[in-house]
Amino acid sequence: MKWIMISSLPYTHEFELEGDDRVQLKLSCRESEIMHKMRLIFGRDVEVELFEHES
Repeated sequence: MKWIMISSLPYTHEFELEGDDRVQLKLSCRESEIMHKMRLIFGRDVEVELFEHES
């Protein structure tokens, strides 16, 4: 299962399921906690595509 980030604001991040834009998820957390929360919800096999930060 792969989730793709579609929106990111401070403490609010939105994702949609790869291949099905009708399935969306919103998390309220720090960006550093996203993977931890996703693994709690979906298990260790979850994949998440985050926005890349510019340096």
